[in-house]
Amino acid sequence: MQRHERLVSLMASLMHAPDLVPFEEIRRWFPDDYATANPDAGARKFERDKADLLELGVPLEYVPPDEDGAGGYRVDRRRYALRPVDLSPEEAAVALLAGSSLLAQEAFPYQDELRVALSKLLLQGSPPDSGRGAIALHPAMGGGSDQRRRIEALSVALANRKRLSFTYRARYSGETSRRKVDPYGMYCHLGRWAFVGYSHERQATRAFLVERMSALRVNSTRPRSPDFEVPVDFDVRAHAMVPPWRYEAHDPVTVEIAMDPEYAWLAERWFGATGRLDGAAVLVGLEATNTDAVVEWVLSMGPHARVASPVALAKRVRGELRAILARYGAEP
Repeated sequence: MQRHERLVSLMASLMHAPDLVPFEEIRRWFPDDYATANPDAGARKFERDKADLLELGVPLEYVPPDEDGAGGYRVDRRRYALRPVDLSPEEAAVALLAGSSLLAQEAFPYQDELRVALSKLLLQGSPPDSGRGAIALHPAMGGGSDQRRRIEALSVALANRKRLSFTYRARYSGETSRRKVDPYGMYCHLGRWAFVGYSHERQATRAFLVERMSALRVNSTRPRSPDFEVPVDFDVRAHAMVPPWRYEAHDPVTVEIAMDPEYAWLAERWFGATGRLDGAAVLVGLEATNTDAVVEWVLSMGPHARVASPVALAKRVRGELRAILARYGAEP
């Protein structure tokens, strides 16, 4: 029996078994594979198959024998099947539009799976095409096939809890360094893929943009044995929602940004602070641990925003602006 046939048969047999199935019974189901002349070899083969099923998401579990000696393996059918999702026509249309836009992005790593999911939304059941004519809802998603390969490698490392090594170019400083990281979780925000993990160089949990990674290597030693454990209290959402100006680059700095009144709401929404009127401007205060992000945001607002304090940061913004103007041959 081929490996894929054996895995499917093992999963189906356990799912339809009325009771817990001891390993000796499983040996009788698959005598050529598990009931070998060398019992240890058959047991090791079963362990490999069990690990493969778990990696595929099959909720296979072992229940120790109770007082009556009843114990063995089972597949939890309640965890295996997802609840049906009932979408209204409007919701289905939005899902199709968003999914089609992702199919148009070469860097999206789960195109085959997404095609199958979208085909289930279509009444005729035919998969959508490669995305020609789709609206590009994620223009920030770049990197093409190279980024797609990195995301796929990250997915494998996350599933198997394997350590990563890669070269990383920092977003604000532009510095390039080699990193060693235990990946905990991955997310996509505004079209940019990132992952969160424990950085051995920083000895802290950090987030990394996939587009700034290169020379990615997944630890291939003992591929079925995890290199680390994810902390029980880890929640990727807590890291995905951290704004850039709160990245831990330095000690907290109190900053005040002077906004044109008609644009003050942008600063209030972005920085989560309420402004106060000060003459002809609205002052928005915040505490930043990454002033590089503050400088970037203020420059993006053109003449409608400036740093009021601290003075050193205001001078830095003016210096950055002069450098930009000089680069394009404009007068300050």
